Amino acid sequence: MLSPAGSHHLNKLRSILIKGAYERRDVWPDRVTALKALKRRDRTKKWDPRVLDIFIKHGIRPYPGSYYPRILIWE
Repeated sequence: MLSPAGSHHLNKLRSILIKGAYERRDVWPDRVTALKALKRRDRTKKWDPRVLDIFIKHGIRPYPGSYYPRILIWE
């Protein structure tokens, strides 16, 4: 829903949220490392361990780049 006054009053909040999204880590080498990192992170360390386990199992996925070997061909 749009406010008749516009959304300019949300610019500061929008900037903070965007900055946080860009800076938040979202790639880990494996699920075990992701779990350890999320257990230490302020926002997720308070989660019930069962919720965190479900998030690790269903909320993250393998990085597609890990399925393909890095091959550099120079001609």
